[in-house]
Amino acid sequence: GGEVTPSDWAIMIFEDNVITSNVMAANVAGTSYRVSFETSAAVYSAMNPDQATKAGDALLIEVLRADNSVLASTTNTPGAWAGKMTFTPAGLSFKGDGSGDVRVRIGPHKTMNCRRFHGAIDNITVREMK
Repeated sequence: GGEVTPSDWAIMIFEDNVITSNVMAANVAGTSYRVSFETSAAVYSAMNPDQATKAGDALLIEVLRADNSVLASTTNTPGAWAGKMTFTPAGLSFKGDGSGDVRVRIGPHKTMNCRRFHGAIDNITVREMK
């Protein structure tokens, strides 16, 4: 219907939603890695301002081993919704322990049925630091 869909979509974490990446070979013992990403406050629609990210809402970004134990994690607070998405670069560094492939999991810092977005995350990469 004439609508142009943007080519870049951000993941918005609502209530207790969690996303997990596919496995990746980024866990050589003693090797340093960096998970880079950008976060923003989020809302689905101006018609639902009570769903918007509030001050203190936070995203939990974790690097998981094959057994789902946490190898590294960080909490990111994107701030309160201020009328538009404004992405800020952030990241998490970790050292491989050689226990096998890893995955990245992103969800709310605290599980709550708050009926709002904890934030949005985009441009997620995992790279070896040289």
